[in-house]
Amino acid sequence: MDVMVVDDDPCALSLIEAILEATSHKAVLKQAGKEAVDYLSSSDKAPDIVFMDVLMPNMDGFETAKAMKASIHGTHLPVVFLTALDDVLNLSKCLAIGDDVITKPVEPEVLIAKLEAHGRFVDLYNQVKESNDELVFYHQKVAFEREIIEHVFDGLLKENIYPHDSVRYHVSPKSTFSGDLLLVEPRPMGGLYVMISDGTGHGLAPAVGSIPITWVFSHMTQQGCSVADIAKEVNKIIVSVLPDYMFVASTILELNRAGDRVVVWSGGMPAGLIVSKKGKLKKTIEPMHCPFGVLSDDKFDARVNFYDLAEDDHILLYTDGVTECLNSAGEMFGDERLYDLFKEPVSKNPVHYVDYVIGAVESFLNGKDQQDDTTLVDLKATSILECDDRTEHIGTVKTAMPWCLQIKMGPVELKANDPVPQLIAMVKASLGSHCEESAVSIVFTELYSNALEHGILKLDSVLKETDDGFLKYYQEREKRLNALTAGCVEIEVEFFTNDEGQEKLRIKVTDSGDGFDYEAIKNTQLPDSSKACGYGSSALRALCESVEYSEGGNVVTVVYPLDS
Repeated sequence: MDVMVVDDDPCALSLIEAILEATSHKAVLKQAGKEAVDYLSSSDKAPDIVFMDVLMPNMDGFETAKAMKASIHGTHLPVVFLTALDDVLNLSKCLAIGDDVITKPVEPEVLIAKLEAHGRFVDLYNQVKESNDELVFYHQKVAFEREIIEHVFDGLLKENIYPHDSVRYHVSPKSTFSGDLLLVEPRPMGGLYVMISDGTGHGLAPAVGSIPITWVFSHMTQQGCSVADIAKEVNKIIVSVLPDYMFVASTILELNRAGDRVVVWSGGMPAGLIVSKKGKLKKTIEPMHCPFGVLSDDKFDARVNFYDLAEDDHILLYTDGVTECLNSAGEMFGDERLYDLFKEPVSKNPVHYVDYVIGAVESFLNGKDQQDDTTLVDLKATSILECDDRTEHIGTVKTAMPWCLQIKMGPVELKANDPVPQLIAMVKASLGSHCEESAVSIVFTELYSNALEHGILKLDSVLKETDDGFLKYYQEREKRLNALTAGCVEIEVEFFTNDEGQEKLRIKVTDSGDGFDYEAIKNTQLPDSSKACGYGSSALRALCESVEYSEGGNVVTVVYPLDS
């Protein structure tokens, strides 16, 4: 160790120097306090320990120790006083200003023991200081990177919430970074897309997942893609990017140009609300699926629901931070309190219900801090005619030439192909963003599924009514399809414009099956406009302006209006 000895007595200096050299320690000797302070100020390296006489002329040991410690602020320099004074007052002062004391005459064994003890403390102090310096550097580095990430996230989210009078929202993260995500984008030919998500956990980890989700959503909405296709692609990227223990609950919604219908995919989210113009709850939008990231791409279920809306209905979507917040008594706000807000018409009849709901939640919390990220969006059902000016490259067809396409699929083709994605691609290639892909996809899927499953394979939907019915139904579907040796499905699609200039698709699907009693289907009642329309004949009649069965039920012809 490097040791400094300060004493005005040359004999005392020589004695201590001899003791130190005998134990292989380096000694720097100073006979005056000022001399020691000046040496320390000019030296590149401070000694590891100082042995200091108390009684010295001009500048005593106490003054010298104070000056030396002050000159090396931020570094621990142990000072051990050497004194013949043994009264309590002076010994207390030695320990108050310095770090230890040795009474004279100095015993070699005591001096070495004190030296080694303080040496161990100096080593420990240096290790702690080094670790602390590393932590300070790391903290500064993280703070800088956090500032950059926060800037990126702020820009990312602000750029992807399309401003429109029909949309109001509340976003309140628990910390700087939020696991919640809200995205709003315009449809290429009018209408809006909305996506609300809630990732596993809080803070930066779930927030990272919002970057690829935002990119996929923004890119696909600009292309006018269907809700089902957007959901498939989001799940695909979540599975590939995030760890397998992280999931993203989400609802994706598409409001059509007329503002009277929404297509919804929802997985793992709280039930959304459809509220009337006067503020009364009409219907809940129940989640049908598990969150993104749970199922692999080949098992993912992209089925959607659609809901008919009345003018000025409101759709409220929210994350569980709204309903699962706890007040100081440990009570949860809960679904029932939320639903009760819309049990009767809202007296003040606000234009939007965001402030109304958040006000109720804050009143319930009564000043208690939020425990989770909280997001709420209110979408008003109204006609949205503005087009997305970013989609010029897609092509928007004002007046397309009439066209017709026909396909015929036998057993080989029925086993090998699902024609619906190809049909959608061909229709979209002709009509560009003028095609409402989500709704058109439902129409094609329903028509083809009915023809194949009920017409050719003779499957009965009653199979689906048990708890494991869907699994049994599709297992039987696969079995019969693999064994298929005869039968065919013909699809004819025609684009035309009527005398009023309205653009429409006429779709005719023919199967070679046994047919069915389509008169019974005609007499079934359409669902209430506030209810979700499941896939079936009622879905076709809700989406299409006409549905006609013929030839014993083997042929169905629908007319779908493109100006929706």
